[in-house]
Amino acid sequence: MLDKIKGVEQFDYIIPIPPTDKSRPFQPVTEIASALGKHRGVKVLPNFLAKAAGGKQLKNVDDPEEREKLLQESLSIEGKELLAGKKVLLVDDPIDQEQLCESQQICC
Repeated sequence: MLDKIKGVEQFDYIIPIPPTDKSRPFQPVTEIASALGKHRGVKVLPNFLAKAAGGKQLKNVDDPEEREKLLQESLSIEGKELLAGKKVLLVDDPIDQEQLCESQQICC
């Protein structure tokens, strides 16, 4: 399956989006990002993004302005300057990725 994902090698980093529910022992997004990075030789930054405790899940929020507000309040970047001039692959389960990138001023 990992061989079917093309173009990963062009990225400098892979960053998994942190889960809202941290109580699960298995975090699929983190595991997929780690496996993909290892398989393709791309460094994974698993703790680069942080979600505030008690953050609301965005999958049921349809209003773009509300989603933007929730993202701004709940997601933070540790060491943003590390990404300057770098190509970053964000790995997440399906949500509005464009809004996620815009809220953190990451160019997608």
